[in-house]
Amino acid sequence: MSRTAADILFDTLSGDTTLVTTFGSLARFSPDGRYVSYTSGKSTDEPWIVLILDRKTGKTIEPALGGCVTSYQKWSPDSRWIAVQSTICKTPMTRLMIVNLPSGKTYTLDTLAVFGQYEFSWSPNSNALAVIRPEAVSRHTEATTVADLWIVSVPGGTRCRLSLTPSILESEPEWVTERSLLVSHASDSGDSPRFLIQLSGASP
Repeated sequence: MSRTAADILFDTLSGDTTLVTTFGSLARFSPDGRYVSYTSGKSTDEPWIVLILDRKTGKTIEPALGGCVTSYQKWSPDSRWIAVQSTICKTPMTRLMIVNLPSGKTYTLDTLAVFGQYEFSWSPNSNALAVIRPEAVSRHTEATTVADLWIVSVPGGTRCRLSLTPSILESEPEWVTERSLLVSHASDSGDSPRFLIQLSGASP
């Protein structure tokens, strides 16, 4: 007995269905509904890749991310970009990358020498990412022990470090306006208060 899985689009108005992939998961619509991104298996060297279905043209875009893509992906508000975390297969190196649509062109915004988990959030105007970058990772558990907040411009990748807090683990960046965002601070005491950060003069 074999087991299969598929991602299928269902039009609630017409009742039409479209098969996206017979082997994939984590399908996500772009905000404008034109694109559907999903992960799919390709080979032993690239076990998980991101594919993007352009519903307007019917074409599937395969960005050259060159690694094993994790489930953490986010579309920009204007639907022109998708940010993904890619781990270079058979190495501990991790990259934060963005893909432009509809061209499929990729840009590397940051690289870690060790495996770590980025957290990121798009600005309302889609011109920047608020990125929680792992600065120290436990060798034993691979858990992030120190992380700081950066603002990274798109697509140029110009970066501005907004915090340098060795004893604080920052997380959950969330934009409020184009010039302010919320971020959580986790200290040794176990508390995780939310702070509002104003970006006046601090953007890249």
